[in-house]
Amino acid sequence: WLHSHQARRGLQRVASRAQLADMSPLLQQNIGAAAADFELGPRLRVFLHDCLVEKAPLFGFVLLTSALATVFTCGIIWRHRQEILRAPLTLQRLYYLRVLWFAPTFGVSAFVALLCPRAFELCSVAQSVVESITITMFGTILFMLLAEESNNLCKGTDWEGEGIGTKIIHALAAQGPKKHFAVPPIGCLFARWVTPHDLKPQHLVLARNLFQQYAFVIAVTSIFTALTLRNTCPRKCPPPGRNA
Repeated sequence: WLHSHQARRGLQRVASRAQLADMSPLLQQNIGAAAADFELGPRLRVFLHDCLVEKAPLFGFVLLTSALATVFTCGIIWRHRQEILRAPLTLQRLYYLRVLWFAPTFGVSAFVALLCPRAFELCSVAQSVVESITITMFGTILFMLLAEESNNLCKGTDWEGEGIGTKIIHALAAQGPKKHFAVPPIGCLFARWVTPHDLKPQHLVLARNLFQQYAFVIAVTSIFTALTLRNTCPRKCPPPGRNA
């Protein structure tokens, strides 16, 4: 099956070059040889036909299991969403609802890419964007939980009237100095040279900025990838043997 698929792709490249040769000079200049040879993969109808003809049992098993996994995932997320909606309206509930988009987006986009390989790049862009948003929301939730626990810890003490930032620093320092940065996957390699210390406000600000910069970088690179695909993909060529 792999050899036959590669042979078909070779014939498609030859057909693309033949189509380009039959086009007018203006179309050749706009499309270019590199664009004519670029392939995103077979279209949905061709892909399904080849898989059902050559590997019908295996492809049917893959479709069935992936569809069941996608439906099962979306069902679990729907139940979680109903439970979250019963909670009082707060920012924390809003962040939890945004995080819930992670699993169904990955499941549905992966299933779509399985049906149509040409959509793989677009699905990857969608997954990267949702992943960056989820990580940012997850970091925000962690800070909100940290603030809530710190506020509860300082109740009935001399720190009760202080600001939330001071309470967080006090709550973290109450556990004693630790090697906060000697953690996997890289920091643990330098554990023997790291001295125990208390976290400072700039450490929390740095952690928050790192969460935000990841979302920004992923969004920019995803847009750049989409624009690159748009400029690289060939326009629809006329059938072989016909002039434009």
